[in-house]
Amino acid sequence: MGVPKNCSEAYECTAVNCPFMMYQSSYHIKCINVHELKLQFPFPPDLLPSAEHDVQYVLNFAFEGTRTISSINARAFLLPIISPQIFPDKIDAASVCDPSDTCEDGCLCTNILNIPYNKTVRLVLSSGGLSRNQRRFSHPIHLHGHDFQVVAVGYGTYNDTTGHVIQPTGDIICAPGSTKSVCINPSWSDIAPSLPPVNEYTIAKDTVILPALGYVVIDFRSTNPGWWFLHCHMWPHVAEGMALVINEAQERSPPPPKGICDRGNFTWTVEEFNEALNYTYTPPSPMPSTSTTIAPTTMPTQSTGSTAALSRANEECDMLKDAFAGVATVLILFLIVSVILQSVVIVILTRKNACRKPKNNEEKLQVTTVTNTEVEVMQTEEVAEL
Repeated sequence: MGVPKNCSEAYECTAVNCPFMMYQSSYHIKCINVHELKLQFPFPPDLLPSAEHDVQYVLNFAFEGTRTISSINARAFLLPIISPQIFPDKIDAASVCDPSDTCEDGCLCTNILNIPYNKTVRLVLSSGGLSRNQRRFSHPIHLHGHDFQVVAVGYGTYNDTTGHVIQPTGDIICAPGSTKSVCINPSWSDIAPSLPPVNEYTIAKDTVILPALGYVVIDFRSTNPGWWFLHCHMWPHVAEGMALVINEAQERSPPPPKGICDRGNFTWTVEEFNEALNYTYTPPSPMPSTSTTIAPTTMPTQSTGSTAALSRANEECDMLKDAFAGVATVLILFLIVSVILQSVVIVILTRKNACRKPKNNEEKLQVTTVTNTEVEVMQTEEVAEL
């Protein structure tokens, strides 16, 4: 591995997939942008878009309206209360975006892009608009459900000394009716560039960086029916609404499983939430002992019955405590008496053994004396016989 070198006029560095067109000249770094890359292996033929696109949509990712909200075509995305993939007919029609709305103050609605099946779909992703905030951000745009091919990337005008973008691209314009705060229904200008057709080696991605005040052109084939999320991958932007959902060939989606829940969102009011926060756990009343026979009685009310059961349980606990205390006392007294009796027996046996020792010696002496006398008698008898 070579030793890293500092970028200089004599040694120019290379950066791949820059989020902008160029570095400032003093950095001596050359950008190779994503559309200049090629696939190492060919794209699957059955998924390859055709040379000419069938449908095209221009989507402007920007901070729109008087409140400069993260949005697409001045519409901040509102999540539907129920899964459109499973229950598309239950989407609240009132919450779906109205294409005729000018969204001067910014619209909050469910932005749906309907596309047909098995067509070459071209999305022109732009980051234009009239707000000064537009030049501050590049957006990593992610599409679920597809690998798309990057046809082209366009940039605004840059200051060569500072590397800052200073003017939006001239290839995309805001439609008539747009104001200083919104850019609705963007489109190609009269001087739109000539774009190359895709082929099996055109770079494929599922996320692409949209440069500030520029655009990205992507193609894909709509062969995957479903509802697919298209959004900026910067969390604050997507959370605020820089997203939409693509409804791809809904008529080809399978029906939902039988019996699946269709209740939608789980929601609380502020009062219900606060009530849950202040919840205090109350333990259940103890059950009566199974060893005690309780005479049948008329069932009292819930509060009286709980009190009576608790009272009976407490009485039984007191009785058991007294019984255990009595048994323990008897056992302790028994142990004390046993120890005393054992000590008395040991003392008696010890003294008895001490008294028997002299008597034993006297008996031994008597036995010895008798034995000697018997010997003398025997000897006398023997002499007499002689």
